[in-house]
Amino acid sequence: MQISINLLNPTILIVGGFLVITLIIGIWASRKIKSLNDYALGGKNFNTTTLTLTLLATYIGGAQLETINKIYRSGIIISVASLGIIFQHLFFAYIIAPKIIYFKNCITIGDLMEKLYGKKIKFITGAIITFFSLFTIGSQFFMIGKIFNILLDIKTIYGIIIGGSILILYSTIGGIKAVAITDIFQFLIIVIVIPFIASFLLNSA
Repeated sequence: MQISINLLNPTILIVGGFLVITLIIGIWASRKIKSLNDYALGGKNFNTTTLTLTLLATYIGGAQLETINKIYRSGIIISVASLGIIFQHLFFAYIIAPKIIYFKNCITIGDLMEKLYGKKIKFITGAIITFFSLFTIGSQFFMIGKIFNILLDIKTIYGIIIGGSILILYSTIGGIKAVAITDIFQFLIIVIVIPFIASFLLNSA
């Protein structure tokens, strides 16, 4: 297997630096994990700011950028079609979330379903979530590979291996705390670095 990379290429340095910093942050976040509660729930120690930023980093991504592109091309009517998502989040915030307090000892959705409907439903829920997660993660890994291919001219499969390995490594070591803290870093990149680069490119054009 041969991968020819010019390490002095600015794009290589930017993408590589981002991945390395993400990995370092993820491993750093794992240093105080001593129990399953720390690994799966971060010791229930997240403040509102951390939770808000990690959720924003999760929801603000390529799909949202594509929506903005559609609004630009087709008009403001496209944004009306997105109102359903807003109502969905409001429904969860005001109807579903307040009831979660009754399941504070549950770690997974399977635990919650077991408490309500028994062990058989817990198994079925676990199976459904496993398949859903596999397909979701698979599509995300594929997109990581395509980004490597477009930006760095690396074969998609190699991009999947490199990007996927970094993601798996810090997630496995650091659990939810590593995911949350790296999400905050990625959110800062989205709201600070990307607009700066877009402004620079626009002025250059």
